[in-house]
Amino acid sequence: MLVFGKWRGPRDGRIVLSGVNGDGAYRQSFAPGEVQTDEKNAGLRALWARNRLARLSDYGQGENAEQKAAIVNLGLTYNLLTAHTSFVAVDEVVRNAGGAGNEVKQPLPLPKGVSELAVPGRRVPEPEFWLLALAALATVWRLARKNGAPRLF
Repeated sequence: MLVFGKWRGPRDGRIVLSGVNGDGAYRQSFAPGEVQTDEKNAGLRALWARNRLARLSDYGQGENAEQKAAIVNLGLTYNLLTAHTSFVAVDEVVRNAGGAGNEVKQPLPLPKGVSELAVPGRRVPEPEFWLLALAALATVWRLARKNGAPRLF
């Protein structure tokens, strides 16, 4: 189980988590005032915001103006895509003043186990070609043997 939330107000008192797990009874207590923020936990903000956004959106079947405003505010505050917000990228630096692009050939590694034959632009005969070639070779060999050609092996 995952327990998370957003703390508002003074950080006093104690938080007690208790329940039962596979090892038996579980209980942990800590004081919010003793907890220090850590950059390693920055993702918790987004976790809370996504969960809150999901709850607001799930209850939004007959969405009113207040719910819509809360969803938009949450999306803009936490940089989340919502049904009422979107992302727009704006680049203010012109990189190719002349307007002409440069073609760059960038070699990319193939995934493990993939043959070089998967690279486009290389002509590779289809498997049917080899089957037809073997069948033709066998036919020629049989005809040669039938007409008295010497045995090769």
